Amino acid sequence: NRVWTIIQDKHGDMWFATEKGLNRYDGRSFTCYTTTQGLPSNMVRSMFEDSKGNLWVGADGGLTRFDGHSFINYTLALGLKNNTEVGNMVEDSNGDLWFGTSIGLGKYDGNYISLFTTEGGLSSNRISKLMKDNNGDIWIGTWDQGANRYDGHTFTHYGAEQGLGNETVPAVMQDKRGNIWL
Repeated sequence: NRVWTIIQDKHGDMWFATEKGLNRYDGRSFTCYTTTQGLPSNMVRSMFEDSKGNLWVGADGGLTRFDGHSFINYTLALGLKNNTEVGNMVEDSNGDLWFGTSIGLGKYDGNYISLFTTEGGLSSNRISKLMKDNNGDIWIGTWDQGANRYDGHTFTHYGAEQGLGNETVPAVMQDKRGNIWL
């Protein structure tokens, strides 16, 4: 059973995103959550705990929120296509949830899901990694077209022409000095 992501929530519980569901370890025992409990897919790739303590789950079947009691799936009704693979997530300064997918960059504002794609200035729809920098900008790594920075209005592309050694960007981080590493 492959583990894709591990996080610790604000209560100290450990969560494991696996290809056979979502697992929680409370310090004493494991609890496994699958499609039986409401996940859209057992292939869980990512998790993120937001500032309100909600656990967001990225799975091959879409975006899901766990409020501590039940799973709420965010799909077609809110603008996310059915069976969309959801990966890395980050929360912006406004409390909006951003998430990478295989079809573009998603943003959930609490009411609706917006999808940013190459048609809107993104260099690729295949998102690998997200990171919010100290200025509040969202950095987007892609699997095949470098990286992008979103300042709230426009996307700026960083690729081979800007000195990036590889168009595959599986990791993005900011160091203590404010430098962005791709």
